[in-house]
Amino acid sequence: MARLSFKNFFPSSLMVTGAVFLACALFSLFFSASSYAHSVFVFAYPQGDEICTESYFSKEVRVRQSTIHMLDASGKELAQGTTDDNGNYCFKAPPGDGDLTFVVDAGVGHKGEFIYRTSERNAPGSGS
Repeated sequence: MARLSFKNFFPSSLMVTGAVFLACALFSLFFSASSYAHSVFVFAYPQGDEICTESYFSKEVRVRQSTIHMLDASGKELAQGTTDDNGNYCFKAPPGDGDLTFVVDAGVGHKGEFIYRTSERNAPGSGS
């Protein structure tokens, strides 16, 4: 009687291909999770006569003591500041209606950007 083995069902070339595929899949999974962990997020919202920002890597990890810039629609820097230990910083709202861009530099090449639209600045109930 012939002895059944794993090799009878799967040729060695298929086993090697499967092993390479599995290795690539695990590698991709590991590095995609790692790159997400280093993503920087910024959010801006009106608060009276200021526009406040929140900067974070995740809900639990804030961008602390990092430089944040406020730029006009042409890319000209209007102001800059430093986030607090909670990742927050508030700018005095500039006059005018143009869109604003907020850029936080979290170090080692990690930057986050948020575009604050004119329509959000002037919307009813926006706090301005």
